[in-house]
Amino acid sequence: MYETIMKTAHKWIEQIQEKYMYKIKVDIEKDEIDCFHVFIETINAISELTISKPDFAPYRWVSFQVMDVRRSVDSLPEFSYYDKPSDTVEEIINQLNAGIEVAVDL
Repeated sequence: MYETIMKTAHKWIEQIQEKYMYKIKVDIEKDEIDCFHVFIETINAISELTISKPDFAPYRWVSFQVMDVRRSVDSLPEFSYYDKPSDTVEEIINQLNAGIEVAVDL
């Protein structure tokens, strides 16, 4: 399942780059078997997607957060998602889509 999520996340990044071509900037910080770490920037937001097998974290493999850059560094994320063992790949992608919509709409 981890490998499927990793492949699907790569495809998702390609799709949002095409869909939001003039609205986002994607910076892939790390793209390795054990970790996929991406920053996605819009005019008013920065998003962070991490897919990994953490030793200790509040998620199974996927973490996605959207922060409004106009707010204080101490502010809570505008959107956050942490997958659970029961989440399907479809549910994960739906959450990533919801988060990127928040980022683009800020």
